[in-house]
Amino acid sequence: MAVEVGFSGGGGVFDTSPPAVPWTDPRELPGQECEAGLVAWQARLVHDEWRRACWMLETARARADTLERWPEPDPRVIAACLGWSVVNRPGPG
Repeated sequence: MAVEVGFSGGGGVFDTSPPAVPWTDPRELPGQECEAGLVAWQARLVHDEWRRACWMLETARARADTLERWPEPDPRVIAACLGWSVVNRPGPG
């Protein structure tokens, strides 16, 4: 699988760069810079989770050897890819 540095498309999450984050030790920073660093890290985590969610959705809708997508995602595909178990719980009643 080839890994690209960036994606181009229709103005979505893959068209924006991840927010910059500080790599310094927060114990060495004054309070206002700790706060700014925390906010930057939160923005980065949200951005990365949004990208991951997009990958999960498309993986759950994708089928081998075609670009066509199924209308309903299959969560079992994600479970199989990531080594998760699928538990069917009975409904109420």
